[in-house]
Amino acid sequence: MGETNNISLMANLISDEIFSVFNWVSCPALDQNWVCVEVEHEKEKHPADVVFYYFDPYTNIKNYIHTDLKSFSKSTIENTDLDEIIKSLSMQVECSENSPEWQKLYSTEQDNFVVHGMLFIYNHDNQYLKPISGKIANIDTNLINIPRHSRIVIFTPADIHWLHNVANHIIYLKGKKQLSDNYTFFYPQRKSQATIGKSKYATLEVLTSPWIILEDTLPNKSEKLITLFYRPSGEEEDEFIYLLDYLRQNSLLEEDYKITIYQLDQDKFAPTIFDKAKIRYINNLDITDEKLLNIINNINLLKINNIKSSFSEVEIGMKERTK
Repeated sequence: MGETNNISLMANLISDEIFSVFNWVSCPALDQNWVCVEVEHEKEKHPADVVFYYFDPYTNIKNYIHTDLKSFSKSTIENTDLDEIIKSLSMQVECSENSPEWQKLYSTEQDNFVVHGMLFIYNHDNQYLKPISGKIANIDTNLINIPRHSRIVIFTPADIHWLHNVANHIIYLKGKKQLSDNYTFFYPQRKSQATIGKSKYATLEVLTSPWIILEDTLPNKSEKLITLFYRPSGEEEDEFIYLLDYLRQNSLLEEDYKITIYQLDQDKFAPTIFDKAKIRYINNLDITDEKLLNIINNINLLKINNIKSSFSEVEIGMKERTK
């Protein structure tokens, strides 16, 4: 039983490591059961491993992320039917917004909020990093009954591996004084929605997108930094053309920006492909402005170290006993 508990704690530890870097706040109440208020659920209580929250940059509405943490081995992932897990999580989300007990546990005030569900599947033996899109595609969507404004998001082992590496590299850049503690995440302008353009919080949409963009200005320097983490491997010129156009359309190709793009699982030819894409992009738009040419040509494409998370079951158990 102690070994099983230690394994389950691994998902808790790594989720905290990841989402703290993206400035999600973890509610103090952990591993709680709360009374179900939906009769059709036919349950006395629902569980909550951890609940995070952040504020949406477009609406300033508090988003609670009701999280189901799973720490599975490769064989368990391969043999797990996600239907029942997702059904249970969707019930938790549906019930949470109407549950006085849930709100006492997690909502600090009578604020405007929305609750989303997150299934966090951590592979503790590091043997399963392939996509589980097939399993996700086979989930019976009729089992999901949540409010229209809520979402259910699944972070697979591959997603967690990606985000953990991004989070670790952000910490590395801060240690090298190449990022400050005041970095923010970029948000494009939406039609009919006001936005400040940046926020200290990374939303679910950002963390599940192909790239994550940070903005920063280092102390005592006027130069603005754009740090972009790009998830695709960079096998095609067209994907880099699209990325460059996204930066230009969102006014990120400005003269006072220093832009660095980082990749994790980088194709071995990606740097060459990126250089070709820059030339093609410049020629396609017939760019002659010297400042803009200089900005585009000076965008760096770099590879970050690929690390795998590792926890000691014995060490976790010792920490638990010494509390």
